[in-house]
Order: sequence, then C-alpha cells, then structure tokens
Amino acid sequence: MAIMAIGAWRRLASMALLCVAVVPAGAAEETTAPSSGNGSGSNYWVSIVLIVSVAFIMLVLYAVNHSDDDLRKAGKQTVSSTISIFAAVLFFQACQGFLQYAFSLPEEEVTFKVFVVYFVQGEFWFVASQLILFLVSVGYVTTESGIRELRQMANHKNEIFANLQAATSDLLSSGEVYEVVLKANALQEKANEVTGACPFWKVTCNQRCWGVLTGHIAGFAAISAFGAAQQIAVATCPQQYVPLVGFLSVLASGALIHAHFYLVQILRARAQDWFAMPTPSGISSEQLDELGETREKLFEMWNDVTEESENDVMGVMLGFLLMNVARSAILSLGRYPVHFPNIEGELGAGEDCNPFLLILLGTVIPVIRLLRGRALLPKRFAEFGKCFGQMFFAWCFFFGTQNIFHRYLPPAEAVSSVVSAFNQSLLSMVLIFLLDKAADVSSPSNAKFFRHFIAAFGVLIGFAWERAFDATLGDLVKENGLQYGPGATAVLRIVAALAAIGLVLPAWRNFILPEVVAIQIQEEKEEEEEGEKEEENKAARTGHESQDDGVYVKCP
Repeated sequence: MAIMAIGAWRRLASMALLCVAVVPAGAAEETTAPSSGNGSGSNYWVSIVLIVSVAFIMLVLYAVNHSDDDLRKAGKQTVSSTISIFAAVLFFQACQGFLQYAFSLPEEEVTFKVFVVYFVQGEFWFVASQLILFLVSVGYVTTESGIRELRQMANHKNEIFANLQAATSDLLSSGEVYEVVLKANALQEKANEVTGACPFWKVTCNQRCWGVLTGHIAGFAAISAFGAAQQIAVATCPQQYVPLVGFLSVLASGALIHAHFYLVQILRARAQDWFAMPTPSGISSEQLDELGETREKLFEMWNDVTEESENDVMGVMLGFLLMNVARSAILSLGRYPVHFPNIEGELGAGEDCNPFLLILLGTVIPVIRLLRGRALLPKRFAEFGKCFGQMFFAWCFFFGTQNIFHRYLPPAEAVSSVVSAFNQSLLSMVLIFLLDKAADVSSPSNAKFFRHFIAAFGVLIGFAWERAFDATLGDLVKENGLQYGPGATAVLRIVAALAAIGLVLPAWRNFILPEVVAIQIQEEKEEEEEGEKEEENKAARTGHESQDDGVYVKCP
C-alpha cells in the first residue's frame, strides 16, 4: 500500500511541477514577447494548451484505474459529473445566448425585462424536465407498445442470463493467462448485455441520465432568473446594505422555489391516478398483477429521481447566489467599495475578494452539517442540505482558485480558461487523494463527511471545464459568425454546442454512466443498511421500536 501511495504521489507531483513550471513561465513569455507580429507569445500558449490537454487525459486515466477502490470510484464519479455538467450547461448557455439576441436583451445591465425573460425560461426548463423524467420513467406502462417492449426485455434478459452462466463456467476452466483475459472481456460484454436488457436497469440509467442533465439545465436557468432578481434588488439599495439585501434575496429565492416544488410534489402524488395502465390483449391475470406492481415501482422511481433533480436545482441555484453574497461581504471588509458580482459571477477588472477567505467560507456549511450530524431531519431536507453544501463549497472553491490562477495567465479568455481548468482539476485530484486517505483512517461519520467533499470536487471540475469550453466556443463562433450578423452568431453557437455535446454524451451514457449508477446504488444500499442498524441500536437502547422508520434520516 505504501508503494502504491508513493507511486500515486509521484504521478501527481510530476503533473504539479509541470503546471507550476508552465504558468509563471507563460506569464513571463507573454510580457516579453516581441511586438514584431510573429506571434511567438500565442504560439507558446498554444503549446501549453496542447501539453495541458495530454496531461489531463493521463490524469483521468490514472484516476479511473487507480489501485484504491474508493479512489477509482471517486474518479469515475468525477468524470461523470464533469461530462454531465459540461454537456448540460454548454447547451443551456447557447440557448440563453439565442434568447438574448431574440429579445434584444442587454449584455451587462439587468433590467426587469431580463428578469421576466429569464424567469419564463426557467419555468420552461423546469416543466420540460418534469415531462422528460415522466416519459423515461413511466412511459413504458402508459401505452400497449411500451408494455410489450417491457415484457420482451424481461424475456430476453432471462435468455442472456443463461448464456452468461455458461460463459462464467467456461472462464473458470481456462488455464492460460491470455485465455482468461480474453474470456473475461467476453464475460464483461455478456454482463453489459444482460444489464442493457433488464427493464428496471434501463429505466434507472435513463432516469439518472436525464435527471442529471435536466437538473443542471433547470438549475442554471434558476440561477439566471433568481440571479437577475438579486441583481435588481442590490442595485436599488444603499451601498452599505448590499450584502444584507443580497442575503435576504437568497432566503426569498429559496422560499419561493421550495413552495414551487411542494406544489409540484402534490401534483406528482396524484399523477398515478390520472394515467391508467392499458390492458393488452391475451394477458393472464397473474401477468396483469405483475404489470401493476411494475407500474407502481416505476411511479415510485419517477418520484425519487424527480426529487433528486429538484434538489440539484435548488443546490446549484442557492449555492451560487450565496457565494455571490459571500464575495460581496468579503469585499465590503477590504479596501474596495462595496461591489456585487454580476449575474455570471464576474467582478470588474482588478476587483475580487480574498480567494483564501472565500474558500474557507465555502467549508462553513459542510462543517456545520458535520457538527449537527446527530440531528434528525426530514429525509427531503437532509438530501437537500447535502446537495446545497456540496454546491456552495464547489462554487466558492471554483471562483477562489480561478482568482488565484488568473493572476499568472494571459488576458486571452480562452487560453486562460483552459489552463485554469486544468490547474483546478489537478488541484482537485490531489485534494481528493488526501481526503480519501483521511476518510480511510476516520470514523464512519467523519468518513462520510470527507466523501461529500470528494463529490463536491467532481462538481467543481465540471464547472471549470464548462467555462473553458464555453469561452473557446464563444471565440470560435465570433470569428466565423460576425460577418453574417448577430443572429447567425447565436444560431452557430447552438450548432457548435450540439456538435461538442454529440461527441461526448453518447459515450458518457453508454459506458460511464452505468458504472456510476451501479456505484451510487451500492452506496445508497449501504446507507440504508447503516440507517437500519442505527434504528435497531436506538430501539435496543430505548426499549421500543421507532414509529417513524424511513421518514427521518441521520444528517451526515
């Protein structure tokens, strides 16, 4: 174990030395580049971006193939979070750019018209996410063709499972090493075929896929809507009350969106009575009862994944708004006049808060949740609190480290965003490694606390690379679309975003997401078992059984 740890440290240290060497040197090259127009400074940074890209690929390979099981799981979850955030937010930003052109919205100033357009946009994406999750969850039992497909998949799964058992026996009888490797690969293909044919597994993967994507899109749409309202509120108040008004707007936004989700939850509870299951011809009563149980299970899965998506929306939105308040509060303590970040989270040139203090503030909410670990909360609030703590820390760490790295990077937004994203990814991987080692030697409750931080770093890397791709696509579109007018530029940005998403999304859905879903289900079962053991121990101590089993969970 010590040798493996030393090897991991050597790999991380080599990449860190590369990063530390190229960034200051690049800054020096940019300042001393000759002005003869030969482009030596830009050529240097093109070389740096190429090296960074190769190093990032190697970093990902080390992470997803690490010898430590927990680090390997964290690596796969980090890659999955990065791709999902990148795809969802890149598409959303392109669509919002088209809205800005269509409604002639100002780019810098936030007006009431901007708020109305963004609010309608947020409602559209939220309703769309609800409908998409309903279709991928319950669509099988709302039509006769869907029911037939469900039964065919179940029968096909049984046939493949028999072949899988035969392939397993054949693998165990292999003697040569190369035969074992080849047959193990064939066995993995058979296993993937079985899981692909399993009805509930297919629905589960589709749910997690679209739940994550639509949750991120709706979350950033909520940031635009409630962020616009926050901008209007702080712009109309006295300077000395800017942080306070910004914080009150966060509380108001949380209350409004929670009431919104509560009403939607009531409608979801009644949806099962509104959509009757058709009865196919030639089906026995036993098969009909089995389909009825399947229908109830699918509705239950739909409700669970929708709640997870809503928690994601609230966590992303409230975490971003509160991070802006934290930056404004830190600025009000320094030598700057009181400023508030814009709707994109950006401040004026040369203005920003202390990045180390911002990162420290980002750990406050997770630490509070750790200190209150013994408190019993309703399950929905416990899950939301976990998501909100992760997102708030991710936003604070993202903008804090971005402020540090951008001091040594060239003014070109695309180049600085790519190099900054690599630096943040490398730093996150190092911290994930340290947190995993700390979790291995900690108590179960503290280990769970460290695991939540690891998940937050996965979200952070997704934010960083989405910003980088958005900046590079923006420069690419401007160079090729300005000659055709702003309308063509907006459309071209959507096309470019769809092309970039089309390259990564199918591979993520078919090869990465199923493994991550399996890891998440395993972790959820382990948490349920821990909760049952805690309830049993509590009942043994108090002498009576708990009457609210499953309604309350321990806040980790």
